[in-house]
Amino acid sequence: MRIGLITHTTAGRGGIEKVVQLQVQGLRSRGHEVFVRSGPEFGAGWGARAVAAAGLALRPIGDLRECDVLLAHYPPAPWLAARSGVPFVHYFHCPLRAVHPTAEQLKGRGYRIWSTLCRPLAGVDRRSVRAARHVAVPSPSVGRDLEAFYQRSGILLPLGVDTSMFRPPAHSDPERQPTGEDLVSGQHLLFVGRLNAPYKHLDWAYEVARRVRRPLHVIGSGRAAAAPAGVTVVLRGYVEGRELAEAYRTAALLLFPSVREDFGLVPLEAMASGLPVVAWDDGHGPSLTMAPGSGGRLVRPYDLDAFAAVVTDLLEDPGSREALAADGPRWIQEHFSADRHVAELERLLRETAA
Repeated sequence: MRIGLITHTTAGRGGIEKVVQLQVQGLRSRGHEVFVRSGPEFGAGWGARAVAAAGLALRPIGDLRECDVLLAHYPPAPWLAARSGVPFVHYFHCPLRAVHPTAEQLKGRGYRIWSTLCRPLAGVDRRSVRAARHVAVPSPSVGRDLEAFYQRSGILLPLGVDTSMFRPPAHSDPERQPTGEDLVSGQHLLFVGRLNAPYKHLDWAYEVARRVRRPLHVIGSGRAAAAPAGVTVVLRGYVEGRELAEAYRTAALLLFPSVREDFGLVPLEAMASGLPVVAWDDGHGPSLTMAPGSGGRLVRPYDLDAFAAVVTDLLEDPGSREALAADGPRWIQEHFSADRHVAELERLLRETAA
């Protein structure tokens, strides 16, 4: 098939960009011709992404009509796909936040103004999503948002991770020379995410690390808030690929205190690497990806005392931690691998093209 993949940007550092890269590589490896259409790339920040989305909306659609089927990601991708007349699958990551902001986003005055200005886009957004032949969602919570805001049902198609990249230490390169990180393997906690995104709650990770008296290594883009007294923090900046996989393999636990996460690739990458994860059981992404049998523990939302208690229990019980470390890679291979995701996506695209 000739598949047209439409996305607002490929230059960012978020989950959507990772998913696009994984899908393009996976579909091409299966023999499909994949044509990628995105907006202009000016950087990875929020403003650059908004400009990219606006630029994508203004681009012509003639070449899209030469495709057998389209795969549309975040808006305005479904709008372009609907205009083309080609049958398309919309991978619905979350509602258009400029129109349907979260409670966390509405706490910021700037975002409230932005949301008000974007309100006229609501009708176009709704019609575009409903024009898709099929709408795929990464988690049940996103499916509930789809039904609430767009009045249609979605097909559950969870995201996946590259298990050849993210794998436990026993399966890593035997010729790799030990590094300084190996010397502290299993001693420090890890946080991975956008540092200035309020819902990621780096502040809660700081507090848990302070309570359990363990160093916290922080990986991510953006400006991190100052750490409180009494906690040792190592800011490692944004890393990806093998360096990120190695960071997972050399930590004791991953702290994932995000609130109402639509899906969350970070816990999957960590579990695939043999790193146990602690997150909230709030009915969103981790409640699916960290169900019983996984390599993680879920905690009653949003109880920091309970979160810190679970972290303490795992740090003081090497046996439990080792069991989770062993369960994680198997769980990801069986339920959330890149191969599994791409195979299901391919089936859906073939059905849509036919």
